[in-house]
Amino acid sequence: MKLGTVVNAVPALQKLAGENLTPKTLYWVSKLLSKLDTEIDFYNEERRKIVTDLGKEVETEKWEIPADNREEFNRRMTDLLNVDIDVEFKVVQIPTSEELKLSYNDIRLMDGFVELVLVDDTE
Repeated sequence: MKLGTVVNAVPALQKLAGENLTPKTLYWVSKLLSKLDTEIDFYNEERRKIVTDLGKEVETEKWEIPADNREEFNRRMTDLLNVDIDVEFKVVQIPTSEELKLSYNDIRLMDGFVELVLVDDTE
C-alpha cells in the first residue's frame, strides 16, 4: 500500500469516527485509526523536513515554497506519498443499518479500509 493512500483516507476515517456509531463499530474504527497513526506521524515528520529544507518561514509557523524550489518540493512530496508501507489492519465492516452521514467521496477514500455491509431491514 502507498503512504498516499493512507494520507488520503485518514480525514474520511476521522469523519467516520465522529459519527454516532454503535460501540462495536466505533471500536474497530478507532483500532484502525490507531494503526494508521504511525504512518501519519511519519508522513507529517517527513513533510515537515521537506518544507523546512525547501521553504522559507514567512510568519511564525507559516511556510512558503519559493517558485525556484516548487519543482523539487513536488518531486519530494510525490516520492514521499509513493513510499510503500506495510501496515496490518482488519477491514472495518459497517452495517448499512448504522446511521451515517458520509459522502460518496468519503466512501471512495476509505475503500480498502472500510466495507459497507448491506443489512436487510425487512427481516
